[in-house]
Amino acid sequence: MKKVYIAFIIILLIISAVYIINNYNNTADNSSFNIANEKVFFSMNTIVKIIYEQQDNNKINAIIEKMNNTAAQIKEDEKKLSSMQPYIPVRLSEDFINVFKKAKTMSELSNGIYDPTSITVAELYGFPDKTFNIPEKEILEQAKNNAGIKYIHFDGRYIVKEKNTHIDLSASSKGYIVDKTVQNMRNKGMKNFLVNAGGDIYADGMKNGKYKYKIYIEKPDTKNDYLSIISLSNKAVATSGNYEKFFMHDNKRITHFFKGVDFESVNNYQSVSVIAENTQTADTLSTFYYMISIDEIKDYCTKFKTPVLIYTLDNNTIKLCKWEEYEFLM
Repeated sequence: MKKVYIAFIIILLIISAVYIINNYNNTADNSSFNIANEKVFFSMNTIVKIIYEQQDNNKINAIIEKMNNTAAQIKEDEKKLSSMQPYIPVRLSEDFINVFKKAKTMSELSNGIYDPTSITVAELYGFPDKTFNIPEKEILEQAKNNAGIKYIHFDGRYIVKEKNTHIDLSASSKGYIVDKTVQNMRNKGMKNFLVNAGGDIYADGMKNGKYKYKIYIEKPDTKNDYLSIISLSNKAVATSGNYEKFFMHDNKRITHFFKGVDFESVNNYQSVSVIAENTQTADTLSTFYYMISIDEIKDYCTKFKTPVLIYTLDNNTIKLCKWEEYEFLM
């Protein structure tokens, strides 16, 4: 009888322990009334993850459909403008125009270093399709002569280009689409969610209404390791790096980052991460900062008030413009 009694006590202790663990998890990671859902899908040539509240499950499919439609429209407009002959005016979508105007402004602020028409040259090297090769010098020089966002004009209704200039707004459009998705979710009454489009991340509100979102900045040269862990609420972070789209030629890494002005490929860092008020700004600046020196990044991130995390080619981590203020304290 004594053995049975002891066994009964042990079972009660186990049940109590399980209850305490479950109750703790519901408090720390979820809400007992509001367990988070997650949607993972492919869009914008990357993996997209949306974490949202259980109660909004009936709204998420419409959100995803609108995101995909926006991405498809911008990509279609890019192809249309790139294939158009010079001096033929064309009307493109409002979303394309919004991204284009932001990209043109950033190009001007960067003194032409950031230039989305660099694809005119980059595509000769096989970007973004990864059909890598070194173009012939004469063809390359002609493409450089055609590149330049200054050759594309918008008069309020029509876009027209002066030369056979191509355009790729992906360094800005992905962030724009995330921001538009965030606004769409808010318009539908959603709150406390996270949108992650291949590393372009916006964290809305607080996780379960209580905690800032914990975001891991991955170390590109090592799996399951991190450069930094940050906490965000109503902020965005984006990362650009040399570890996905590149090829080697004569022991030199040819990356997909082509600097405006001279339209040469640059390989300055392993990665650059930027925190900003919106995802389009973080997305665009992470690309721009990648192409300039650390001293120049210091000047620009002070001007734009955007914390920056740099992972150098020799595996050093540099934190600028108060990045540390966003780091998660263990």
